[in-house]
Amino acid sequence: MGSLLCLDAVVVLVVVENSPCIASGVGFLSSIINWVIDYLVNGDVPSRVLRDGINKRVSNTVSKIMGVVHVKGHRWPSTIESILSRTAHALLKETALGVRHGRFIASTAEFCAYVDETKAVICGSPDLLIHDLRSKSTCLVELRLAPTFGDYSPFIKMAAIKLAIHSWLLNNYYAGGVDWQLAYIALIHYTREAMH
Repeated sequence: MGSLLCLDAVVVLVVVENSPCIASGVGFLSSIINWVIDYLVNGDVPSRVLRDGINKRVSNTVSKIMGVVHVKGHRWPSTIESILSRTAHALLKETALGVRHGRFIASTAEFCAYVDETKAVICGSPDLLIHDLRSKSTCLVELRLAPTFGDYSPFIKMAAIKLAIHSWLLNNYYAGGVDWQLAYIALIHYTREAMH
């Protein structure tokens, strides 16, 4: 008897308090996340995206920092969960970048900064950036996959820590004092079911 990984079409958007992202991009991001879930559930994943999910390993400084961050209750994913997560991340980027919308534009970016105190370059990429052309704001997006049953707050905490690092990079080295604490955490729940 093996096991099958199944997705629940549940999306939880956690928005940083007092952020203009609250009103502006929830519907846009929610529709993208629902498309990602539909693609995964229906098995309608382009082969290049599936290859990225299986083969791609993220290797940047922020990911390495996250590798040593410990949050009580958080566990690292199994191989199949890791492939599912990488595939969902690749689908998120491909889907969001292909969406045409009059008000919102999605983009990806890598931010790097030389930090004098450590004598090192720190690099990292948020999962997605959503630009609101009307309010002229940019919101960071972090996607997390978490088991349906149990406490998923450790997954939210890990995402918040990663977003804080990206926000710090942007604020201190790119934005010149602009408040970049604008963020979404999108959470997709999954369950593992036994196959008979």
